[in-house]
Amino acid sequence: MYKVYELTNDDVLLFESIATLFLDGKFDVSRMKYFLDNAYNHAVVVLDDSKPIGFAYGYTLIRLNSEPMFYIHSVDVLKEHRKQGVGTMLMNKLIEIGNRHDCYKGFIITNKSNNNACKLYEKVGGKVVYNDDVVYEWKK
Repeated sequence: MYKVYELTNDDVLLFESIATLFLDGKFDVSRMKYFLDNAYNHAVVVLDDSKPIGFAYGYTLIRLNSEPMFYIHSVDVLKEHRKQGVGTMLMNKLIEIGNRHDCYKGFIITNKSNNNACKLYEKVGGKVVYNDDVVYEWKK
């Protein structure tokens, strides 16, 4: 039976396995604690017994001119557990967290070519707002 769980600073051992499975093995305890110490950062995991099979995280974005928004940065499900409702569980939990933080809307960015992601986001009520978005980035 799958269980969705919101991570806290007490989940260091669990986060280590999440990092191995979903974050290319990059794990820094102090960074994880710093991330989870911030009430505006959120991470959730779906467990099959005690094994992580899905992971997602996002941020409550505080805005100067209106209510906060919820930005979902990443949603990942192990390949062998896809199409089993794990992504839906992750998304619903993040949406719940955004609602709990009084976010007036949430959003996620993906590519149109990522068909599975688009289907998931539409399944949980997401709507395409703009067809012409461009993402710019700056690197150090």
